[in-house]
Amino acid sequence: MTLKAKLVSTIAAFALVLALLVVGVLAASSASINMSGSLSFTATDVNATVDISVAGNTAAGDVGDGTYTFNSETPDASKDVTLSGLAWTFASKTSTITLTIVVTNKDATRSLTSTFTPTLTKLADANVTAAASITDGEGTVGQAQTLAGGESVTYSVTFKIADADKSVSAAAATWSAKLALANVG
Repeated sequence: MTLKAKLVSTIAAFALVLALLVVGVLAASSASINMSGSLSFTATDVNATVDISVAGNTAAGDVGDGTYTFNSETPDASKDVTLSGLAWTFASKTSTITLTIVVTNKDATRSLTSTFTPTLTKLADANVTAAASITDGEGTVGQAQTLAGGESVTYSVTFKIADADKSVSAAAATWSAKLALANVG
């Protein structure tokens, strides 16, 4: 084989290896998943705000971000809000998506209770793990938190891919969470 043929075959082999490497890296970093999630909350006779934010999500469109205000002076003293079909996309197989909910009591004279109850058990079959916590406040998730006037509590749910070497099943990735706010008096 001549030197020219060896050079051409070496360059062609190098280009092929480089192309396969690029495809492999792109496949490894892509972690798109539509989590069929829903967040519902009920506010009964309270003057409060609920701020919802989603960090780490790369999907476009409605992902659940927003501020909801409840005022006990309105005729509808009880209000139900449901956000469903939330589609989120992980930036990579090693990234996380964090749902943060901040509840603030806007009433200077009355306390309120805030109870956050997430259902995260259906994510295991989808190769996704999730952990809920209270990051600003006291107590545990699932128990009522009493907020005096002007106080707030922050709940967080962090989602991540459990095993980056396995596929993620979007059909199995379902979760739900409920937030209940009520006037203490």
